[in-house]
Amino acid sequence: MQKKEILVTNSTKAVITKLHTISKLETAEMTITKIMEAKKEMSDLFPDFSFDDFIQEKLFQDKMIFELEWHVVAWIDLEKIATWDIVTHLDWSVSIKLPQSEILHVVIDENSKTFDRQIGLLTKWDKDMETALRNQAKKEMREEAIANWILQVADSKAHDVLKTLLQEIDVELSN
Repeated sequence: MQKKEILVTNSTKAVITKLHTISKLETAEMTITKIMEAKKEMSDLFPDFSFDDFIQEKLFQDKMIFELEWHVVAWIDLEKIATWDIVTHLDWSVSIKLPQSEILHVVIDENSKTFDRQIGLLTKWDKDMETALRNQAKKEMREEAIANWILQVADSKAHDVLKTLLQEIDVELSN
């Protein structure tokens, strides 16, 4: 059997609805891989009943296991530099106080996949489980990156990059 190509038709002209200028300096990216599990059990719906583990798993449980790879990017927002953050000294040197680094975004890698999805015989597929798992994972990956010093690395890299750029005009950077 031969695969047929998909023909896209009725494509309309693109309309640019917004252009926003940005002054961002992305200075650190961390990749985090984690296996996470989400499950919904019938016992959650009927707390007064006791089901043994085998019956719970085979009849009532909806379970999903994911291997998720996330990219967390930290940045310095140069638009936050105010005029009072720039000081000219008597020797004509200049000091610039940089804003603290922040998390720009946390995105899931396109190749992240479901390892396993198990659904009991009497259980309805929970279409919101994957979304809930991804949302929880996004929150955890952000916290994991911060706990593993991404903001400090971003601050350090921003200072290094900007110091190199401004070295010739004798500008000093501070936090």
